Amino acid sequence: MIVVFRTRNLMPSAFRKIKRYLILSPHLSQAIACAKRLIKNKEFIVTGAYLPNEDPSLFPHLSKYYHDIIVIDSLDELICDYECIIPTGASSIKFIFDSKDHHQCGTIRIDKNILNSSDKLAILSLAETLGINVPTTWPQFEDIPSGEIAIFYKPKYEGLPGDRTWVKSRDEIPTFIQNGNFLFQEKIDSPGVYGYGFIADKGNILTSFMHHEIISYPVDGGSAAVIRPYTNKSLHEYSSRLIKAMSYTGYGLVEFKWCPRREDFVLMEINAKLWASIELAFSLNVDFSQLILSTQTSPTCVNGLIWPDRLFRCGPRSIWLARKHLLEYHYVFEAVSISRIANKIKRSLLNVGK
Repeated sequence: MIVVFRTRNLMPSAFRKIKRYLILSPHLSQAIACAKRLIKNKEFIVTGAYLPNEDPSLFPHLSKYYHDIIVIDSLDELICDYECIIPTGASSIKFIFDSKDHHQCGTIRIDKNILNSSDKLAILSLAETLGINVPTTWPQFEDIPSGEIAIFYKPKYEGLPGDRTWVKSRDEIPTFIQNGNFLFQEKIDSPGVYGYGFIADKGNILTSFMHHEIISYPVDGGSAAVIRPYTNKSLHEYSSRLIKAMSYTGYGLVEFKWCPRREDFVLMEINAKLWASIELAFSLNVDFSQLILSTQTSPTCVNGLIWPDRLFRCGPRSIWLARKHLLEYHYVFEAVSISRIANKIKRSLLNVGK
């Protein structure tokens, strides 16, 4: 274990009752969302833990969210030092299950079999048997028909490197994407993504939260830049059906797109991790904090959230499309200067508006 930094003014545990929490991959948005809620409470000491393949020097701003930051090789030597260890992203979920079949996080159990969701083709096949709409999918490049068909491609398995984007036809797919590690699908031509975040036990949903990801970064598939709460019976029904069939135990996010041709939602994937926009679920559904963090929080009244650093990276067109939300939604600042990013957005709006 390597200590990156440690706050010196922590009161020794002998003088007050405290709980020690370890948050894996502390630089991720979902990790910061957890840490922000814990560090406000003096009952907690919050440690961020980088995995062996993560570089802490890239994220010097994290000291305001954690009491200390460490780099770890394994959990074996630390397991008894913390009341709760929270895996956040896909890498930390896999890291947790390198040495065990289940993990207790707060009051919820996470089972190793949630990693089955990383096989995107298998999940789509299962969903289709359950009567859930899925996009037309070609497992191999050779399977794609010729012609002017817009194609979306992404890695076949969660955690594999590679872009998520679309091209106008089969002929435009780069050669290095044709290596067998990518999945090819029809492009669902509609803006945004709809998410169903949940915590489940043996396929039974304990709590859930739906959102509409209006703008993402990267634009063709990534983390939310602009997001709002959303409710829909079909989203709940389709997600519940899939989670039940998987006997899912843990937390995750099911993602859909609206298909104008089918006039219905189409499943994109299920992600076995805390999602990058969980800040909105924490704000509006206190069950998530209670179950994952074992802490009581009060709901916050928000119409939506904007991550300005992501929105700025999306480019002027996305900023222009989001203009009506800029005064209505709350802002989530993680690593940037408020005035600097606000000025950049203002300049982009002025340039697009000319």
